[in-house]
Amino acid sequence: MRTINLLALVALISGGCVVVHDNGGGGGAGGGGGGGGSGGPLTYRIQPGASTIVSPGTQEGYGITASLGGNYRTVWTGDVQVSGAYSHFTGTIYTPGHFTGFDPGCGGICPDENSDVFTAPGPVAGGGEQITFDTFATDGLDGLDFTVTLEPVEFDLLADGSRRPEIVFFPATDAGGAISSPASMPFDLTTN
Repeated sequence: MRTINLLALVALISGGCVVVHDNGGGGGAGGGGGGGGSGGPLTYRIQPGASTIVSPGTQEGYGITASLGGNYRTVWTGDVQVSGAYSHFTGTIYTPGHFTGFDPGCGGICPDENSDVFTAPGPVAGGGEQITFDTFATDGLDGLDFTVTLEPVEFDLLADGSRRPEIVFFPATDAGGAISSPASMPFDLTTN
């Protein structure tokens, strides 16, 4: 505790910010959302190889898919045909391990634009690595592919500055592959 207080004091004096990631674990259980235990986000099992839903241009939201081996794709789209406006998507994706693959634009499937910002994987105080992004979308898919060495993967996803888990979709193993949304944000996903 004394170390954290000292780090906070150093950050305050230097005008910077120190982020210490809570490496507390989720732990999936039963019906698709596990207990986060003391301090960890809910953990869900994502069905490897299954698809998800997103409706480019008509429904603002995120879609997440995965395959075995720690491979994930996260895409997002705006609802310009309904709202008439751009949607602003920001987020952080964290692994307690390392990212061994990082491909903004999904190999051309969900291309990023010139104004989109993706921060390459980097270390986090307390262990692990994270990716951050800051993009705008209207009626196309933006997104990235990534591979991790260790699951669960933690997602903290925002749309227009708000955490809205109801617009995040993934195929849940514990729901027979049915498209599901997390109950809260942030949340963890694992293929195990």
